[in-house]
Amino acid sequence: MPAFPIVDRYRAELRAMPFPRMDDAGMVDLRRRGADAHQSSAIEGIHPTPELEALFTMLLEERVPPDVSDPYVHRYVMERIVAADRAQAMREAV
Repeated sequence: MPAFPIVDRYRAELRAMPFPRMDDAGMVDLRRRGADAHQSSAIEGIHPTPELEALFTMLLEERVPPDVSDPYVHRYVMERIVAADRAQAMREAV
């Protein structure tokens, strides 16, 4: 998988944080929920970018529980998706 600087930055931040890593049972549930969400999105024609896939893969690799990962997912959306949409709207307005 290619390297994505934002994912690497988030990984470094998470590794510096003291939080309990997910146990095996939690990981099974999290993977199941992720697969369900991915399938639902695919049905709607929504497909993640390679960078977003790398983010979710990293969160699983680091065994980050949802209460810790959710703010990072929100941050990613704001930094990468919303910011890009706003920039595109500004370009189109000119």
